[in-house]
Amino acid sequence: DVSVQRACEEALARAVQTTTGVDGAAVCVDLETGGVIALASYPPYDPGGYVRGWTAEEYKALMGSKQKPLFNKAIGGAYAPASTFKMVSATAALETTELDIKKSYTCTGIIHEGDEGQSFKCWKRPHEGGHGPMNFYQGIAHSCDVYFYELVRKEGLSSTVIGDYAKLFGFGELTGLGLTGEHPGLVPSPEWKADKWGEGWWTGDSLNMVIGQGFLQANPLQVAMATGAVATDGDLLQPQLVRKIAWPAHAGRPDRLVQRRVRRYLNLKPDTLERVRRGMRLAVTASDGTAKLFQQCPFTVAAKTGSAEHDKRLRTHAWVTAFAPYEKPRFVATAIIAQGCPLPRMHS
Repeated sequence: DVSVQRACEEALARAVQTTTGVDGAAVCVDLETGGVIALASYPPYDPGGYVRGWTAEEYKALMGSKQKPLFNKAIGGAYAPASTFKMVSATAALETTELDIKKSYTCTGIIHEGDEGQSFKCWKRPHEGGHGPMNFYQGIAHSCDVYFYELVRKEGLSSTVIGDYAKLFGFGELTGLGLTGEHPGLVPSPEWKADKWGEGWWTGDSLNMVIGQGFLQANPLQVAMATGAVATDGDLLQPQLVRKIAWPAHAGRPDRLVQRRVRRYLNLKPDTLERVRRGMRLAVTASDGTAKLFQQCPFTVAAKTGSAEHDKRLRTHAWVTAFAPYEKPRFVATAIIAQGCPLPRMHS
């Protein structure tokens, strides 16, 4: 949809240029059809150069840019999904543990784990007092890292289970869009780490994984499709670029409307994804929810934000993924602004 595509491209440019961001990507998907109605990557470039030919100066500028304009970040970018991944972790906990959603864990902004007492911090730091008591819905709405750490430490959520559910949601595999250059992402495992790094898997690896950090990698389209699975109560759709194939009259062939394709159905407990959706809605409606900006929309939105660590010397990547309308989801929108958070781990 050219109007949606234009809106995405303009919003990306505005977001990068008015923040600390360096580049980014945005995706919008129609859940009724699986159609990708916007697929934007920043910075843009004029594809007409492939036809008319680039001058030596133009080509040098394209190839030499640190922002990599020829690289489609919407499908080729491999980023830590950060707190957007908590949709998956929350689902895994509801499905495989005895989690009581009313039970609270107190966030002081930090936990200590292991024989050496290694610290794992929440994005709301200890000097801020942490989040205080957090139950399931509050943990999602406030994106409390400590609440999710406790799903591993106290509820027994394992990295193997988290990985299994990540794959169920489509992480670690191609989406089936059909464009070249798509990155499958990475869902790590103890076996992968032993083979790759020659090291064992530590509890700290699971604590990083449950909040979408560590070795996890995903592209924006994957995050969008996973969000769509939450919104549709379990339909992991195959994204599609073509809506209709229309033939000229003299061909004598009927037009073909491309059908909605479900890659797989997430056969979960009846209330699991409804609870995840409620947490994402609360992230918008709560006065201090991480996605309260969406209160300004003239329609109901549910969302999950994320702040992805990738290099301790650089600012974190800013994620957001959302669906609307909340009562009857039709569209998913997902965006990332690389290095777009004003301070490391300022938002989660």
